[in-house]
Amino acid sequence: MPNEYTTWGTGFGPKPVSSIALTPNDRAAYIGVLDQTLHVVATGQGTPAGNFGAETGGANPQSGPKSVATSPNGSLIAYVRDDATVVVVSNQFPVYISNHHLDRGEFVSGTISSLRESDDQYLVLGPAPPINSQESPIQMQFFTTAPIRPTGLRIDLEAGVNALNLVQTIEIYNYTFGRYELLDRRSASIDDTVVTASVHGDLGNFVSLGQSQMAVRVSWKPAGPVFVSPWLARLDYFAWKVVP
Repeated sequence: MPNEYTTWGTGFGPKPVSSIALTPNDRAAYIGVLDQTLHVVATGQGTPAGNFGAETGGANPQSGPKSVATSPNGSLIAYVRDDATVVVVSNQFPVYISNHHLDRGEFVSGTISSLRESDDQYLVLGPAPPINSQESPIQMQFFTTAPIRPTGLRIDLEAGVNALNLVQTIEIYNYTFGRYELLDRRSASIDDTVVTASVHGDLGNFVSLGQSQMAVRVSWKPAGPVFVSPWLARLDYFAWKVVP
């Protein structure tokens, strides 16, 4: 059994843990006394799977978590604070883009790193000349490495366009069958819109063996006449949300 003072502790020197709970999917949620932060680790290795320090600890230790429990299926973590509140958080954390490839289209402005925050700092893409009506003039692939084998997975995309009559598509790569599968297709919005696309089925199909890579493809194409030239797609936020 891991020694909580040397393996799962927090801070420097003695590293006490005030409360711990186990989930059915072999994760441990614990509270570090020194940093007053809720941590989630993979049991067996003590590998960090995520933490909630940004919202539960730090500047005011008295508002930090004091006792922790998990839901029966491990998808939710609840903790009690000294200020007489109970907080429930989803047992998931964001995984960001580590690599990308613009299959069709062109970069207009912005960078991939701007997609880590929803802050109106956009990655703007323009269309390539159409080859045929089946091709998407803007198509981009995003890649990352899964830190763990997920028990839950979803894709979050915040994006918008500057013209009507455009369709936005999100697909995820199935490594078992060697093809992209549709997650979400809808009319693209003029306003920034957050799309949450949940992944169902055997999640192991969407994580490559050995390298643990995950891939998503996003695309935009006209659904009919577009009366703005050039029409553009702007992305504000993108992440995989992983449940350990």
